[in-house]
Amino acid sequence: MNDAATVTSKNYAAPSLLRCGQRLPAAAGLSDDRAQIVTEGLLEGDLLGHTTHGFALLPAYLQALQKKKRWRIAWLASFFCLNAIVFLQNAQATPTVTAPAVIVQSDSQSFQQNLAAHELRRYLFLRTGAWLEITNHPVKGQSNILLARRDSPELPQALRHATSTLGPEEYLIKSTGRSGARQLFIIGGDDTGVLYGAYRLLEHFGIRFYLSGDVIPDGQIAFAIPALDDHGQPLFKLRGIQPFHDFPEGPDWWNPDDYLAYIGQLPKMRMNFIGLHTYPENGPHAEPTVWIGPPDEIGQGSEVRASYPSFYASTARNGYWGYAAMPTGDFVAGAANLFATDEFGPAVQAGCLPVGTNMAQDNLVFARTADMLRRAFTEAHALGIKTVVGTETPLTIPAALKKRLEAQGKNPTNPAVVRELYRGIFQRIAQSYPIDYYWLWTPEDWTWHGAKPAAIAATKADLQLAVDALKEIGSPFQLATCGWVIGPPGNALGFDRLLPAGAPISCINRQTGHSGIDAAFAEITDRPKWMIPWIENDPDLTMPQLWVGRMRQDAVDARRLGGEDLIGILWRTKVTAMNVAALADAAWNQSWINLRSLPPLATNGPVSQDNRKAPCVDFYVDWATSSFGPAAGRPVGELFARVDGTDFPAPANWVDGPGGILTNKPAWSQEQAHYTFVAELAKLRGLVTSPGDRDRFDYWLNTFRYLRTAAEIGSTAGELARQVAALNQTTNASARAELASAAVALRVQLSRLWEMMLTEQLAAADTPGELGTIANLEQHNRVFSHLLDHADAALTNALGHALPDTVQLLRDYAGPARLFVPTERTQIARNEMLHIEAIALSAQPVNSVMIHVRPLGSQQDFIAMPLQHLGRGVYEITLPAAREDFEYWIEGRMENGPTLQWPATAPDLNQTVVVVGGYSGNN
Repeated sequence: MNDAATVTSKNYAAPSLLRCGQRLPAAAGLSDDRAQIVTEGLLEGDLLGHTTHGFALLPAYLQALQKKKRWRIAWLASFFCLNAIVFLQNAQATPTVTAPAVIVQSDSQSFQQNLAAHELRRYLFLRTGAWLEITNHPVKGQSNILLARRDSPELPQALRHATSTLGPEEYLIKSTGRSGARQLFIIGGDDTGVLYGAYRLLEHFGIRFYLSGDVIPDGQIAFAIPALDDHGQPLFKLRGIQPFHDFPEGPDWWNPDDYLAYIGQLPKMRMNFIGLHTYPENGPHAEPTVWIGPPDEIGQGSEVRASYPSFYASTARNGYWGYAAMPTGDFVAGAANLFATDEFGPAVQAGCLPVGTNMAQDNLVFARTADMLRRAFTEAHALGIKTVVGTETPLTIPAALKKRLEAQGKNPTNPAVVRELYRGIFQRIAQSYPIDYYWLWTPEDWTWHGAKPAAIAATKADLQLAVDALKEIGSPFQLATCGWVIGPPGNALGFDRLLPAGAPISCINRQTGHSGIDAAFAEITDRPKWMIPWIENDPDLTMPQLWVGRMRQDAVDARRLGGEDLIGILWRTKVTAMNVAALADAAWNQSWINLRSLPPLATNGPVSQDNRKAPCVDFYVDWATSSFGPAAGRPVGELFARVDGTDFPAPANWVDGPGGILTNKPAWSQEQAHYTFVAELAKLRGLVTSPGDRDRFDYWLNTFRYLRTAAEIGSTAGELARQVAALNQTTNASARAELASAAVALRVQLSRLWEMMLTEQLAAADTPGELGTIANLEQHNRVFSHLLDHADAALTNALGHALPDTVQLLRDYAGPARLFVPTERTQIARNEMLHIEAIALSAQPVNSVMIHVRPLGSQQDFIAMPLQHLGRGVYEITLPAAREDFEYWIEGRMENGPTLQWPATAPDLNQTVVVVGGYSGNN
């Protein structure tokens, strides 16, 4: 069953969360009438069909369990699953509190209006306890919240006239009348504007949205339609993220549900762009985001007839970016419990880790990746989000492809052959997944070492081949350029004549974001220019990075340079949540700064350097107030604003790879003065009392404690190296014994500090990005870079015997017991079967993990179902297809220990999911 070549890409098209060497039941997100389940590559078909109750799904579910010989839970599933199917598909919500208002969706055929209506009902219910019905026409005599485009006949004539000039994505939130029967209008220049307006209204109720998830303050408030006159108009046309592949902290470890979760958060922050970069073979390795090949090697749909080895990060991959291959079972301090198997990687490579071993497996990885992107990008388009993929230029032709071309008598260096490859790339993308732009990235070396004329000429020639190839197939999408520097170095307009009209020119900020937006963007006047600040940098990738002030400053500079598009590069989602939110907000609102008071921009080079920092106290106070409660809001917000930017310590940098803990620091007695803010934050914990607020607060407190301990490890490792150097230079026996004893004590201390650091990070691990951080610490810092044991051989030689057993690292978890869900989806398609994975961390064995589900807004009892134990601390379940919005919470039970609950506010305030029509727009 581990031969991945036997799994078809069609099987993978359903968004199951695959693991290495396993094929788990797939969760199907399909049309309103149908649902499919694909299990073990053996079961496929119309299981729900048009049945009323969906009973046909039960035998398939049981067959899947029995096929995997999980008899112990099969009898439970026969009861729980059957009841849940009926429950989720047919139960109607019974309102807890009925509010004197309804939500009116003026266009019942609009997917975005349908989503906006459901989102309003969901969040207002969570925030106020009031359940608002959704209708298609206003109800006389009571309050209405009307969702409409500016041309809707449901709008009063005066409002239609007032909103006639609203452009795409613009919105107006306008309330009229008195509080008793107040009418609220959310009017968009288009459907996307309506959706943005709905999310903006929810912010007026205190809800905040971040890339990693939502913040709904603890404690409900009374429902009332506020007096509002709120007009939103974006300052930039494109606003979004560029999740960067190459490390486990980033999208390398995103599975279909992760893409869908993060894409679903973008419109909540009024962002509309997601772009992906693809590394080439030997630079350092080929990634499967974009397939390269001639048209005759394209198969049906996402299939390809031939390909080459490609891969993302995994714990089985060795040497790339300084990560040693390592079984997750060797992770210490309980970190192994995060992973069900010894080999861990992305779902698209299940059974093909660290890389495929034959052509069939190589083809399969490309097909799975295309299936994942098709589903993610289709939803993105439904939400008004532009999608982008691309490769580096000049095009790197993989070695296996070169051999095939040469065997056909074709010269891979012939421009006509390269143009044919671009046609193949573009045709295959056009039939596999929807994109709006294909960007070509210029060489990274250009930003560090400049570019020779021959290299520039080669890139220009390659760009021309891509332009010609795209034109030959009818230009199903547009071209763009990007890179680590604008155009050729020192010549921002160097590609201007090559590119078609309207093709954007872009680049990421130089010096891994420590330099500001390049003022040379001002030279580009007749085409879009995508300005891409760094939300975080990869040298410091294992550590938190507070750059809210810098994000705001870069947004201001981008606007002053005439930028129409603002995008942020990142890997992680939760630890960068404030940075992303600050960039998103600054793309709509810059009222916090007086542009006239700013000095003139530089005429060349970056407009500002590393110390750039716009005012950010207001942002942090608002964030802290919504996240931790009003008592903690101001003191916590002011603390974060004070250390934001270059005042925030960075105990890691690029050491053989990203996020290497630095050892060239002073002794900890001197260095610890930079971390006094951690103790300051801990003292504020008493101001945070409610469960959700405290859970969010503890994430940051544990993250900062982890940061401080990592710095202490660096100082201790540096002190150990100095002790060993002194030992090697000393010949006096007594002095050597004294130095050796001190060095051994430092070595033992390093082991204890490492356990403490991992425990602190595990207490904050919530997302795939933090799982990647754990992998970096263990694979890169501890094993590849020998951060702990670098002096062991020298010490053993000096002592004349082995080091004491106390240097050995403990395997068991010693932190607080906790339960969490790494991927939180809040919206699914009708009849989609939601896959949920939960991770339990505890020193005591967890006997069972149960999920409790009921329709949203209902007073009915929850239906409980067991999660399947995959291994170690990892559990999963795929819920039956749902037709109505629902809520759920998860419970972990232990014999000797506390009952674990997720979310922290359960069962009073639970995880909620809206169920809307298919992404094609039908309800």
